[in-house]
Amino acid sequence: MPLESCSGYWALSYRWGSELKPHHIRTDDGLVPITASLDAALRRLRSPDRRILIWVDAICIDQQNKNEKVVQLRLMGEIYTRAARVCAWIGNEAANSHQAIQTLIQIVTADQAPNKPWPTSLPPIPDSWKGRKCPPDSDAIWADISSLFQREWFTRAWILQEVILAADVDVYCGRWHISWDDLFHALTICVKANSSFLEERLPTLGRQIPLAAYTVGLTRQLYSNRPLARRKSLLELLEMFSYTSATLQIDKLYALLHLASDGDEAPFRPDYISSPELVFRRYANAFVSRGSALHLLYRAGTAKSFPFCSWAPDWTRRDHPKTISTWYGTRGGFTAAANTQLNVSVSLVDKDTLTARVTFVDTIARVGDVSLWDSDAVAYLNHLHQELHSVIPYPTGESLEDLKFLLPCGGASRPHLDPFTDTMATYQVVAKAVAAQGAQGCANEDAEDSFVDPSDVFDRAAVTTGIKSIDHLVRFLKTPGSTRKGVWKYWHTVAAFSKRLSIAKMAVTQRGYAALVPRDAEPGDDVVLIHGAAVPFLVRTVGESVLSVKIKLIGECYVHGIMYGEGLRLSGVREGAFAFRNVIDLVGE
Repeated sequence: MPLESCSGYWALSYRWGSELKPHHIRTDDGLVPITASLDAALRRLRSPDRRILIWVDAICIDQQNKNEKVVQLRLMGEIYTRAARVCAWIGNEAANSHQAIQTLIQIVTADQAPNKPWPTSLPPIPDSWKGRKCPPDSDAIWADISSLFQREWFTRAWILQEVILAADVDVYCGRWHISWDDLFHALTICVKANSSFLEERLPTLGRQIPLAAYTVGLTRQLYSNRPLARRKSLLELLEMFSYTSATLQIDKLYALLHLASDGDEAPFRPDYISSPELVFRRYANAFVSRGSALHLLYRAGTAKSFPFCSWAPDWTRRDHPKTISTWYGTRGGFTAAANTQLNVSVSLVDKDTLTARVTFVDTIARVGDVSLWDSDAVAYLNHLHQELHSVIPYPTGESLEDLKFLLPCGGASRPHLDPFTDTMATYQVVAKAVAAQGAQGCANEDAEDSFVDPSDVFDRAAVTTGIKSIDHLVRFLKTPGSTRKGVWKYWHTVAAFSKRLSIAKMAVTQRGYAALVPRDAEPGDDVVLIHGAAVPFLVRTVGESVLSVKIKLIGECYVHGIMYGEGLRLSGVREGAFAFRNVIDLVGE
């Protein structure tokens, strides 16, 4: 049936689940095997007294026919936009989900009162709310609400277009259902009233909830109020929705095409015939041709890229590669290559090769062995402080105390709020122990301060003294709250900067500069400035021949003292041109 002639149909949004298909539905063409998840969804939606027309991808698209998949995928945006209703099946009841949904309905209904009558079937607001718009922070229902939003459906890549483009969405969980708009309305109230409900789940990669639902809801609002020309680009969406997953890696890109302002352009057309590697290369080339070469290079390197293309970040990973190029230092944003002109292009002869103008400025002499990969923030900072003694006197004339403060945080003049993994384990464990012994509220006070006002500034004296032992840490936890908060913010910033550098280690260059480099950096790696770039990069020679030098891109780095154009003025620097591939061919001049 042509899409143009369809009206009043529903479209199903659901998690595919296991590849096993133990169930089936009967059609005029015979039995069609379906998964347990789809079987449960269809049983929930069917009505005994009326006929419902439902569009289901697993049934309406021949999943074994790659050409048909491509054709149908191009229609997906229109299918969900035209649907009278999108039914989102998030699974059967479990983990007290019925109570969680009931509470969300109470929250949104109470907020709409008295304009909306209170349903007779809905229990009244519990006395424990005491005039609040949602349950108190200590209420056990928060665990049930959190469990509801942790369902895998919220993090599947394909649900993005299904929810964001739909006119009306109903969310079904077992026998319960709630409209998406009411669900998001309730979630927004929860986040505003209990900010820790959202914030406490930011640091851990595997628990991006309710961040996932919140991000989808905000994007749905944004897209409903802006024309196609003002939508996000595909590169922006890949970063926004990096937490999503798909059965096929390539589908993380395809699922965003109907949401992207540039998603209908020829290089991005769905392709299930070519290998995923070929498709990723095609996308990377298209991004470069559209002027996004530096966007890729900042997020590339041995710890960030596809193994087959060193200059293209791995867009399929759950933690999208971050960059220090957007870091805000003491003199604003970094400008390491100063006024040099960007000169980057894809080779006309070899489409897998990216050429760029560069300047060699220094070489790594030694690399430390401590990082936040296997140490906590206290041990990491103590290591940096100790190593910095070896670079005094410093090439810029800065004091040891200045370096102790500036190097670990990338010269930040204010807190940066990036989420990070559990690098603060020692602090949290000891804080809880001190709180249990009766220290004056330090643990809870600091734990709630994980996400701070970006207008805050650091207390240099407090963060450069160092904490050398557990006893020192216990004494620190008993200091005034303002001091502890300032240090806590600084530690968060240090951890965030390290993560952007693929979990940094300290290094010293041959010219005597201190640097923070990706954890897989090695002595002998060269520090180069790609013309037009904001930050330096590390590259490594891995082989030479008569005609070329083979080099790997290790990634961006922070070299204290050459982040604002100073490196171009050093004696003995030389220019050259790189040709980036999975290894990089250097064409000398």
